[in-house]
Amino acid sequence: MVKLKLETVEAVFGIAATIIGTVIGAGFASGREIMEFFGKFGISGGFGILLAVAVMGLFIHKVFRIGSRLQTDSYQEFLRYILKPGWIAVVDFVLFLIMLMLVGVMFAGCGALFDELQWGYWPGVALTATVALLVLFRDLPGLMGINAVVIPLMFLGTVGIVLFTFDNGGAFPEISGQNGYWILAALQFSAYNLVLALPVLISLSRRYARQAALAVGGWMGSVGLGVISLWIFLGLLAHFRLIRQAELPMVVLAKFLGKPAFFGYVLVLWGDMLTTLIANLFGLAKRLETLVHWPFQQNVVLLTGTGIAIGEIGFVNLVAYGYPIYGFLSFFLLVMVMLKPLPGNAG
Repeated sequence: MVKLKLETVEAVFGIAATIIGTVIGAGFASGREIMEFFGKFGISGGFGILLAVAVMGLFIHKVFRIGSRLQTDSYQEFLRYILKPGWIAVVDFVLFLIMLMLVGVMFAGCGALFDELQWGYWPGVALTATVALLVLFRDLPGLMGINAVVIPLMFLGTVGIVLFTFDNGGAFPEISGQNGYWILAALQFSAYNLVLALPVLISLSRRYARQAALAVGGWMGSVGLGVISLWIFLGLLAHFRLIRQAELPMVVLAKFLGKPAFFGYVLVLWGDMLTTLIANLFGLAKRLETLVHWPFQQNVVLLTGTGIAIGEIGFVNLVAYGYPIYGFLSFFLLVMVMLKPLPGNAG
């Protein structure tokens, strides 16, 4: 009995950490994504984050219920279940492109981080690619293992930086635009991040048979994302005028803590980007495996090279222009998932 409960607790934390690690990436952990979606609305943006937590929790729970019935690693089979035949190919293609673009965002973000350390863009990209390949050659267990280490460090680092900003003159400014548009921003934010997490969510629902572990882990992951988002949001808002144009806002704040803390946070931030990069490479490689029947590891290598090339577009450009557009495209799929009746035997 004790062993069973321990296994359940480990499963819950593993599921939650994997969800958080899949969503938190270059745009999120650096503060750039939180600034684009919520910071511009001032305090009202905080309500947007709370709404996003609720939407993410409901969506993840629904995906787990459906995924438990389908028992597949392929998100195309998931799409086949929730969409009409005419939409499957279109949504599958758009989703593939979005995930591939996010791989480019992660590589660009990692390169920008290493530039901040004055180690050079390309050494950062090369190291990131090497670690990603090593982890992915272990498939899903490798992805879950790295998340279990990185996510607690991310939380502690974020809380530390934000508390420091409050102790050093941070004050919330008056920002125009405090209106209902934060609701739309929250829905965009949720849709974009959740749709990109679909492949990993589907794989988790197949890996874990216990619905209780999936349900609790899913909500824990959603709340964890909300807590980290709020901490980042408050820290950025307190120094809005200082960091609103910064490429990596949280890194700018970390510099005020001194070199050791700055270096430590940059490494944690790199780990967060790495986990999202690995999650999306995992999903894309699984998709190619079913689409063209190429070996998983070969797909990972091919997609890594393609992502590095996409990263040349530039981190800020990809986040500022790509994320909102992809959010609108992903919103359609989020609505279709939420409207789909729960399968009768997925309990």
